[in-house]
Amino acid sequence: MTILVIQCRLESKRLSRKALLPLGRKELIAWTMDAMRCVPADKYILATDEDSFPELSIIAKKKGWDCFAGPKNDVLERFCQVIKKHKADTLIRATGDNPFLFYEVARSSIEVFPSKKCDYFTYTGLPHGCGVEVFNTKALLDAAEKTDNPFDREHVGPAVFQYPEEYVIVKEPVAAEWNYPDLRTTIDTVEDYEFARRLVHIVSGTKKVQRPYTSSETLHAMQNLAVYKNILLCPSVKKGCGTGHLRRCIKMAAKNASFLYIPNNVGLTQCEALLEEAKKTGELAEWQIVHALNDRKYAFIVLDMFSTDKQKASVFWKFAPVIAIDEGSLNTMYFDYILDIIPSSSLERNTNLSNPAFIDLPLKRKKKAVKVIHKVIITLGGEDPIGLTSLAENVFKEVRAVDGSQLDITVVRKPIPNLAEKLAKYDLVVTHYGLTAFEAAAANCAVILLGTSSLHIQLAKKFGFACVMTSALHSSTISEMIKHPNRLGCGVELKKALNVERMSLNDFIASLANCRRRGCPICDPRSNKPEPDMVVFRDEAKTIRRCGSCGLLYISFNAKAAVNYTENYFFEEYKNQYGKTYLEDFNYIKTLGIRRIVLIDSLYWKKHKRHARHSESPVILDIGCAYGPFLSAAADTGWIPYGTDISKDAVDYVNNELGYPAVQSFFPVFNPAEKFGRSRFDAVSMWYVIEHFENLDTVLSKVACLIKPNGVFAFSTPSGSGVSATYNREEFFSNNPSDHYSIFEPKKIQSIMKRYGFKVQKILYTGHHAERFPNYTKDKEKKIMLKSKMMNLGDTFEVYCIKIPKSGDV
Repeated sequence: MTILVIQCRLESKRLSRKALLPLGRKELIAWTMDAMRCVPADKYILATDEDSFPELSIIAKKKGWDCFAGPKNDVLERFCQVIKKHKADTLIRATGDNPFLFYEVARSSIEVFPSKKCDYFTYTGLPHGCGVEVFNTKALLDAAEKTDNPFDREHVGPAVFQYPEEYVIVKEPVAAEWNYPDLRTTIDTVEDYEFARRLVHIVSGTKKVQRPYTSSETLHAMQNLAVYKNILLCPSVKKGCGTGHLRRCIKMAAKNASFLYIPNNVGLTQCEALLEEAKKTGELAEWQIVHALNDRKYAFIVLDMFSTDKQKASVFWKFAPVIAIDEGSLNTMYFDYILDIIPSSSLERNTNLSNPAFIDLPLKRKKKAVKVIHKVIITLGGEDPIGLTSLAENVFKEVRAVDGSQLDITVVRKPIPNLAEKLAKYDLVVTHYGLTAFEAAAANCAVILLGTSSLHIQLAKKFGFACVMTSALHSSTISEMIKHPNRLGCGVELKKALNVERMSLNDFIASLANCRRRGCPICDPRSNKPEPDMVVFRDEAKTIRRCGSCGLLYISFNAKAAVNYTENYFFEEYKNQYGKTYLEDFNYIKTLGIRRIVLIDSLYWKKHKRHARHSESPVILDIGCAYGPFLSAAADTGWIPYGTDISKDAVDYVNNELGYPAVQSFFPVFNPAEKFGRSRFDAVSMWYVIEHFENLDTVLSKVACLIKPNGVFAFSTPSGSGVSATYNREEFFSNNPSDHYSIFEPKKIQSIMKRYGFKVQKILYTGHHAERFPNYTKDKEKKIMLKSKMMNLGDTFEVYCIKIPKSGDV
């Protein structure tokens, strides 16, 4: 006889009574039982303890399972009693805190078990919480007799595992389609439970029936949740700001199973009704609504607040990275990323991205342009705080169609689900500036906007909408306007906005969810400051701030992946940028290296005894050595070179072709004593490497430890005060690569290097480009180049420092 046994008890140290927690529309344990019902067995048993039996037996009976009560802590004995009671030959063991067990894998396990001729079988490589174990019951009973170890008794398998010479144990790698060992579905903590609820929301959505999920459904959902991490959506629920923000956030929450922040002091009258409707349709689950910021960890917060006051903005910023949508305030220093979806007038703030492509436009559209207006819909939002709806209704009742007939008027006073797809039924949509206006234009309806301020007039004019101020809302005005439906269309700017390729807001938000906030690479790499640093630039790819402590410019939020410095970079990508591969450019780069090592050599020997030149050659470590042109230059000048680089291909080339010692290493995780047999060097160099480190504090501290007293530290980097940054700052920041986390300015170098025990000896300005000056002409080139050199406007610079000796240094 084959029995399938799920072990479960209600007492749990980390998550008490988790088996009874609601998951979708049933208890957590019910999910495990339903999944295991898909596995063939002669008997299905829920094995628990006497304290848990009264409650769990009710669920077991409802599911058609037997329920057995045995010892609470001696789980091994509990299983032995079940085996003896049913005289079983084979046992399939599962645990009750695994609601998403792969029943296909469990079926395979029981199918292959006889052919393995073993006492224990399981598949390895599965997500944690998705597998089962199969036992030869005779072996398990025998092993149980041999152990009194509390650990063995509290579990089941270890009793067999400790006797590999007596029992045949087979742990077989699972098939590739199920091999995801880094994923986890077991429920052991509150965080696990929240993940499970989100997984059910992603898979089941609004479906009434919640059958056991296939392994592919579970894996697909887990991979989605790896993208749609814990997100807190914060819509505006203030009186006077409309319902659009809340409705947009409900829609996002439905798609990505995120949390919705609804504070207790809600001013929006329609808030409760909209939430109840969303819960009724299954778009939103009760657990998704949170009423206070608590200890839950969020990947980031999305603010759709209309306008966020400084106090709230500060609270949100301290809690998690913040993405603001259509933000109307100027408190933007607290926002890591700003996205404008509905085109707005120019506020005195910068956005990262302004793109109406994220507006979900209706699929149903009029096939022909409106020639005569008969059917009118008046929809001024779910709130309409100043009573425009009634005013507009009364005015339009007095208006007649061009043919003299009475207008067919629909007035929206309560939110209509999926209104956008119903707009095409109407000839004219009367609304205010917002999503509905764009949706109506996309549906090829005539549109009239009602404006209550000069801002609405400005926006309407910008996008070609016909707009009427409240003071001018009269029947005569409207009668004249509807005579010419062709004038109630949209302008060139709006047509551009409507015709761009549509983009998914959810997918874009998910892409940002995999990013993270950074602090100053020197002062605060983990961004633990009480207040954010000043924002100096934003674009689609990044946000750049200036540290209030050390003055360093740095990328605080990065929306694009960094460059991967593999072999492909040094060949294809390098060639695309410079016209030749890195190795083809080797001799030129070495020429630059010779100039640099000569300067290092000069500074070094100024601090050391001249006779030492004839006794021992100095040693230099080049961090980010690439294919070794600087190492070759250093060797030619009498230095002993060592190198490190993250590229394996580059390090192999240095070792095998050039013959210099180099190691693949992610600096500063590097032990020179282990790799090279020496712990310190006479000089350390980094050529266009230093800007790539996210945590410069650790890097520079490590460099200081590696260099002997009076040794040299030399590096080069792009300049934040060169010609490009001086005359075209926006373009300079925009072109700054996503993996250049720090932007150095020469005037800040001395104070920064002093922190790490270095004194700057020389700054050499390089990368002079006459053509980048605003007044450049060919005949002025020499004069401009002279100006660039005299004013230190090179787009790159080199720094040469000496390590200041301390008392006790050797």
